[in-house]
Amino acid sequence: MNPHIIKLMLKGHQEQVKQQDYFAWLFNQYTMSAVSVAVEHCLAGKKAKSKYIRKPIMQEIYDDTQQQYSESKEECAVFEMKQRIKLLKEQNLPESPM
Repeated sequence: MNPHIIKLMLKGHQEQVKQQDYFAWLFNQYTMSAVSVAVEHCLAGKKAKSKYIRKPIMQEIYDDTQQQYSESKEECAVFEMKQRIKLLKEQNLPESPM
């Protein structure tokens, strides 16, 4: 093994540890939610307002990123059409065949 391969292996191991740490944090979020709901419902009874996490945390993150980057097919088609017209104008060609 040369030093470059060892550095790559070390970097991969560090990423794996970081990922394991993140998943442990996620697991604790579920546990904390369950415990806080249980304690509030025991102490406040019917007046308790807290609820357990409705969606998995990763699902919420995925949904947020999908909404942020989602474009409709019409928007994509309009953008492509504008790009084609721009290219045709640069080449001194008509926008549509006659």
